[in-house]
Amino acid sequence: DMRRDCRERARIWAEKAHSCKSAEERFEWCMCGISRIWVHQTARRQGIASRLLEVARENLVYGFMIPRQQVAFSQPTIDGKLFALDYTGTMQLMVYY
Repeated sequence: DMRRDCRERARIWAEKAHSCKSAEERFEWCMCGISRIWVHQTARRQGIASRLLEVARENLVYGFMIPRQQVAFSQPTIDGKLFALDYTGTMQLMVYY
């Protein structure tokens, strides 16, 4: 029926809204997507970007700390990719589009 069709479309949209590509080019679930994060060149390597992400992970879902491995990044630069790999502690960076 029409209601079931609408619920199914909403479910599919929600899955796509939170799906990310891993290094193996497969879609996976992610809990937090970082569109952009930038720190002025003179203030880099001081933990500012890491602290911003920590605050986001702590406060996005009340009472739950999102695991670092569940953070995805949107088309990072080379420096951004290096930061993200270091921050997540994995060699399989998740990217969302």
